[in-house]
Amino acid sequence: MTAPLQVECEAAGVPVRLFWQQQWHSVIAPAVRWFERRRWWLEEPRAERGRRGVVDHEIWRVQIQGDGPIEVGLGTAESPAADSPAAEDAADQSHSTESPTPEIYTLDVSRHLTSGRWRLLRVH
Repeated sequence: MTAPLQVECEAAGVPVRLFWQQQWHSVIAPAVRWFERRRWWLEEPRAERGRRGVVDHEIWRVQIQGDGPIEVGLGTAESPAADSPAAEDAADQSHSTESPTPEIYTLDVSRHLTSGRWRLLRVH
């Protein structure tokens, strides 16, 4: 099963950030690219010479870490609005000086060469 992704790339086309699980994540290790042969004959009547993306998929393996919650309304995606009772409870629990380190994930993502759309293929 695949899912669409929003991906930001550097000028050379290497992924540097992506939006996944309602949060932006930064690529924290060098991304690795390869191509996988696709079963084009199931989707295309023929493979035209020189047409990009018909025979192979471009795959990137990226190691990512969350950038933090995104702002939604008065609170954030992970914290309640400042004037809510839940915010008071959260404030009581947040007096710790250490903030949790966001998890690190390794993903395989694919870019459709013709349209430029990105899809999540696997989470390792």
